[in-house]
Amino acid sequence: MNKRWIICISALTIGFIFPVVSISSNLDGFEQKVVFQYWRIDRKQETISWFRQNSFPIFVQCAVVDNVMISASRSMAAMKSNDQTLRGLGDTKIRFNYQLPTGYFRTSIGVSLPLGKNILKAGEINLANKLYHEIFEIDVARLGRGLDLDASLIGAITLKSILLSAGMNYLRTGSYNIIKNTFSYDPGDQIQFLLGSQIDRHWIVYQNTLVYRNYSVDRIGGTKSFEQGSELEWYSSLMISVLKAQIDFSLDHKWSEPNPSVTEFGFQRGNTNRNARKLGFGLRYPMTPTLDISARFSNYYIASDESGRGRSSVKQISMGSYLQITDYIRLQLEGRFSGGQMENGTLKLTGRTYLAVLQASI
Repeated sequence: MNKRWIICISALTIGFIFPVVSISSNLDGFEQKVVFQYWRIDRKQETISWFRQNSFPIFVQCAVVDNVMISASRSMAAMKSNDQTLRGLGDTKIRFNYQLPTGYFRTSIGVSLPLGKNILKAGEINLANKLYHEIFEIDVARLGRGLDLDASLIGAITLKSILLSAGMNYLRTGSYNIIKNTFSYDPGDQIQFLLGSQIDRHWIVYQNTLVYRNYSVDRIGGTKSFEQGSELEWYSSLMISVLKAQIDFSLDHKWSEPNPSVTEFGFQRGNTNRNARKLGFGLRYPMTPTLDISARFSNYYIASDESGRGRSSVKQISMGSYLQITDYIRLQLEGRFSGGQMENGTLKLTGRTYLAVLQASI
């Protein structure tokens, strides 16, 4: 098994456990993103709401000693909707990673420092509720929260052309205030277990990742307010190399326990209590030795909640380019155009996203 595929599947599985960006599991460098997102919500040809977000996440990673990496990330974002505005810095996330020289074992410890904006005003809360809906896939859905600590272990073995991996992650969440001078909110701890597999036949690569998550009780002022329960997520992808082109298919399916939606302080919190499915098809082709172009289509569907409300779906077309400027600098540009519906078809959605990513390795 080629070592680069061990790195790839490790990055994939870690990405499902930690929603953080990564240049590579073994490279020093930084990544700067610039993301513009805009969504419009219509009812019967009338625009009832719109919002946009400009975000600027940055990620830095470097080696401390052999096989030990340290990384840090932070986001800045500005959101606007009608006459509502929300802007500020996000929390600072720091992570230490250790990987065996063989690449078959990886462990990490991370901390999210509560340095971002978490105290919100009434208008900011209304805007934050819109950004949190999963169907929009907003780049920065939350700015600040409490002190979070997490630890993870991932191991892998090879059986001929098959790579098998398993891992776990525990997240200890801290409490924080949403509105000034109110009770604190503790979103509850999380534990996750993962099983992964990858089959590499040179011109075809097939991956599967199965993740089980369990969320403990949410508390407000130390009193139980909501129990989100558990969920199961399965991600599968198939990549085929045909001549110079790469064709990929993907399926991401999530099953969750039904739980009542809970709102406190007028602030929407965990809303992962609905089943969701995302299908994707993509094509990537090298135009020159340093320039690749890509196109992708995806269909994202979120089922109704246990009360029969909230069914949403979005179809998205994206086009992008990848330019290797030098041996150490890479630029990605991408545009995404979306259309769909929510609230059981009563609302029409239109969205667009423009993304620029600059990566530099040292």
